[in-house]
Amino acid sequence: MGGQERPRTDMQYRDSTLGLRRFDSRLAIIDGMSRELNPARLVRDARSRAGLSQRELARRACTSQSVVARVEGGRTQPSSETLARLLAGAGFELRAELVPRAVRDTHMLGDVSRILALTPEDRLREVGNVSRFEAEARRA
Repeated sequence: MGGQERPRTDMQYRDSTLGLRRFDSRLAIIDGMSRELNPARLVRDARSRAGLSQRELARRACTSQSVVARVEGGRTQPSSETLARLLAGAGFELRAELVPRAVRDTHMLGDVSRILALTPEDRLREVGNVSRFEAEARRA
C-alpha cells in the first residue's frame, strides 16, 4: 500500500439502524451506544501512548509519515487493514464484538396476555404449532 491511501468509497457509511461502521466493504467496528469510531483519535492516542513520532509509526506500519498525518488529521478514512496496521505499529490492536441490544418494544409482548389465558393443553398445542413451523422453515 505504501504511501497511497485508497479514496473514500460509497461503501463507507453509517448504518443508523444497526450501528455499524463500514470501511471498504468490510465490517471494521461495532459502534457503542453513542460513540462512533474515530480513526483519527484512535491512531493519535495509540501513537502518543507509545511515545512515537509520526515518522516512527509510519516506519513500523510500512507506510509514509504523510499517511499517518492525514489519518490523524481526519483528512482521510483508513481502510480497516490500514487502521489495524497503524495501531499494531504502536503496539495496540482494535477488538470488536457483536453485543445484542436489549429489546424494548416488541410485538411479542402484546401476545403475553393471550398466552396466559390459554389452558395448559392449548399452550402445548401452540408450542407444537411453532415447532412444526420451524421444521418447515428449515426445509424451505
